[in-house]
Amino acid sequence: MKRDELVAKMRPILLGRREALRRRLSGELTNLNANWDRDDVGDDSDSAMGNQDDEIHSLLAQTDSQEIHRINAALESMDRGEYGLCEECHQPIASARLMALPYITTCINCQRNAEANRSRSADVDHSPAEDSDESNAD
Repeated sequence: MKRDELVAKMRPILLGRREALRRRLSGELTNLNANWDRDDVGDDSDSAMGNQDDEIHSLLAQTDSQEIHRINAALESMDRGEYGLCEECHQPIASARLMALPYITTCINCQRNAEANRSRSADVDHSPAEDSDESNAD
């Protein structure tokens, strides 16, 4: 699929998803605001449940907000004529990948490399040698 065709196909999908997320985000924020206004009636169990509901709505709102930000960035890249190009290697991202994740910014190879680097970094940060060195220092 040509890039122009891809952009023409993906733009309405991104716009629709953004609108759906905005509506859902509005509902989550309304729920949070309503919970802030609730009376302090009930026992500790009711309070704990209310706090858990607040945390869930807050996390959902944060996730939706982050996705809206990624969608906006994808729409801006469309406007610049850069949509579908990997931000790392500047090669085209596979159309199938963009169809699955329309706001993705890296090709599969660069994504794999980034994940491998994070994994290696995590392994170095938590290596058994460091743990045994620290325990021997005691």
